[in-house]
Amino acid sequence: MKNKITQFFFSALALVFLTNLTVAQAPFKYLTYVFPADSLKGFDEEVAKQEALSRGMVGSEYYVIMYSMKRDFINKKYGYYTGSNANAKGSNPVINAAPCVNEDFESSPSTTSTNTVGTIGTSLLGWQASWGQNSGINGSCLQNGCCPNANVTDAWIRTTPWTAPAPLGVIPTSPFGGTKIIQMNDNITAKGEVVRIQQTFPVTPTNALFQFAYKAAMNGSGHACCDQPYLRVELLDCMNNILACPQVSITPPGPSCATVSAVGWTSNTSGISWTPNWIIKAIDLSPYLGSCVTIKVTVGDCDGWAHYGYAFFDFQCLPMTVTVNNIQFPAGSAAVSVAACGVSTATMVAPPGLAPYTWNGPPGSGITNNPNQTVTTTMAGNYTLVMNPPGICTPITKTVNLQFGTFPNAGFTVNNSCTTYTITNTGTSAPSVQTYSFVGPGAPSSFTTTSPTSVVNFAPSTTYTIHQTVTNPQNCPATFTMVITTPPGPPPAFTAAPSFTQCLQGNSFTFNPAVAAGTHSWSFSPAAGAPAPGTGSPYGPVNFTSAGTYTVVHTINNAGCVSSTQSLVLVNSAPTASILTAVAPPCAGASGSLTGAGGPGTLSWAGPNSWTGVGLTATIPNFQTVNNGIYTLTVNNFGCITTKTVLLSMGTVPTPTVSNSGPICIGQTLTLQATPPPGATFHYWYRPTPYYYGGYNVSSPTIAITSTTQAGNYIFWYGFSGCPSQSVATNVQIISPTSPTVSNTGPYCAGQTIQLNAVGSGTVVPTFTWTGPLTFTGNISNPTRPNATTTMGGIYTVTMSIGSCKSTGTTNVVVNPIPNPIAGSNSP
Repeated sequence: MKNKITQFFFSALALVFLTNLTVAQAPFKYLTYVFPADSLKGFDEEVAKQEALSRGMVGSEYYVIMYSMKRDFINKKYGYYTGSNANAKGSNPVINAAPCVNEDFESSPSTTSTNTVGTIGTSLLGWQASWGQNSGINGSCLQNGCCPNANVTDAWIRTTPWTAPAPLGVIPTSPFGGTKIIQMNDNITAKGEVVRIQQTFPVTPTNALFQFAYKAAMNGSGHACCDQPYLRVELLDCMNNILACPQVSITPPGPSCATVSAVGWTSNTSGISWTPNWIIKAIDLSPYLGSCVTIKVTVGDCDGWAHYGYAFFDFQCLPMTVTVNNIQFPAGSAAVSVAACGVSTATMVAPPGLAPYTWNGPPGSGITNNPNQTVTTTMAGNYTLVMNPPGICTPITKTVNLQFGTFPNAGFTVNNSCTTYTITNTGTSAPSVQTYSFVGPGAPSSFTTTSPTSVVNFAPSTTYTIHQTVTNPQNCPATFTMVITTPPGPPPAFTAAPSFTQCLQGNSFTFNPAVAAGTHSWSFSPAAGAPAPGTGSPYGPVNFTSAGTYTVVHTINNAGCVSSTQSLVLVNSAPTASILTAVAPPCAGASGSLTGAGGPGTLSWAGPNSWTGVGLTATIPNFQTVNNGIYTLTVNNFGCITTKTVLLSMGTVPTPTVSNSGPICIGQTLTLQATPPPGATFHYWYRPTPYYYGGYNVSSPTIAITSTTQAGNYIFWYGFSGCPSQSVATNVQIISPTSPTVSNTGPYCAGQTIQLNAVGSGTVVPTFTWTGPLTFTGNISNPTRPNATTTMGGIYTVTMSIGSCKSTGTTNVVVNPIPNPIAGSNSP
């Protein structure tokens, strides 16, 4: 009966929420996507509904979790994936070269943005960043949906103090110092975001203690613990295997997460939990010395997407040490030797961040189950320190062997031969141990010795700080420091004659040191193709048998003072060169083209009329007769040159013959005549004013002449493929007919010479033809007729011709007879 009531309650509750929730209220519309029925065959939707509601998934969360369960069912059904990716091994990580790179975020730029502008994206120095969306039942424990995506848009680098949303408020400076922290996720819901950062680094004695500090806020209302917002810090080994120990997993403390410690957290009646102060945690990396680890930090919203979780983090890498009277002693191993030096009381401090602590000392020490990080004692012996930080699988146990002793003496002197220094210990001798470390450009590696003298080589003309630590058998240390500046070694500079860069063909190098004194050694890398190593000043001439870049090392030893330097020699092979195509245009004004090949090196061209080009292809624009000639392709491989030449000669375009049928009279028909040159691809007659176009490829068009304005030049255009158009013109003359002016110089008497006159008008010289009595003819404008008779009198007609234009005129010639004399006498 109870089960039926419960089922009824959940069904009613679901009905209420599903009725009151519209599609638009869901975080994303795709979450109400209706899956195909065949895909969901076998999916028990009623059980899924009750499971979602029993976990407090109401409102938009109901849609989210139902979508997730359906999608998870389909993915598993069809083998899209096998389940959670939280424990997937994945690819091997990228290991940082230096331990703990930018773990404190001080090398990253900060932002005040609260949106996607200024987020860490894909560029967080030293870290890999990714994000995803919390998905499915128990998604927060399984870390479903985290984290397949790069380009994180929900994490920012902040400068403290930073004002975060309530309830966190002002985020103070990190307890680790510095000014920068990282914000992971925000208080915006309906996205279900999960943000992850991780860093892989080698574990060394200098970073065996990894500490982190966080301030977080999480809305933990209304869900089962594994559905809540969460924060998790995990450890992976060098092969990317997740280690069960240590881990730090944090979900909001409250009724649904009864096992979660509420220490350091504050909660309100709305179910929101937050940390008023920075909480510091630490992870002991001592078991992984000499290997590498990945620190993975994940912060996410709840798997229903309606409750947020966000956090601020800072990290630091420290050596795992136990401090005695302010002197740090390495504590990377299970057995730790420490000392109280020069005093009778020892104050021992456990590594920070690994609480809770438990100290137990030898009988009589008075230290039994002491929970403090710091204890004080006057008794030597073995002390057991147990540290049990959150997430640790087994407590960290250190056996601390405390001794009381006196401080040793530290000190040394140095003697040098050039840059080779002999360090002589003047402090406490063996069995005390000397440790030397060096600071300076290219400083030697540190070392430990019991020998009274040590020989160290330095670079010339450089300042170094030498640190000596003398540690006696009671582990009491003493230190001494000296600063030295090394003398300059002999100058190792050298030159190469004739040049450091030569062609393989006929190469010959002579290496000349700047200073001749001393012994000069020469070596080459790589050895293959290079001259044999040798000595000499100068060294050479020598040659290289293969093209390439070689390193030449010159070492000079002058009275035991040694220095060296190196330079690069470049031996270039002769490049190849070929001209693939060379095309001259058929006419002036068109473009010529050249195509070459070759290398290695740069390709350049040169030709007549100061023309140049660069690259595999080159164009000679507006080709004219001055561009005819030899063109040269030059391939230059750092001074090694190969050339090829080719002749380009522009073609000759024939000129067409053009004419017209003029001069012509108004009212007649004009014919334009042209003979296009062979090979022309087009031609036409054209005149701009008055406009005339004779038709495409029409060589002899006709024109009806109606006005003298049609006179003038007519242009014949023609062209060839790839060439600019060309033209020739013919001049057309149009005549408006006029009658000639006709006259004669009569009347005449018989026997005189008849003078006929005809005058035309206009600029064109006409021709004249005369006819008259007694079959008279003439063909000049002013003909004469001698020895006139009366029968030669009458009408004379002249025809004036200008081209095919004709007009006539007449004149009447009068010839009078000579009168006969009358004989008579006036005598009676």
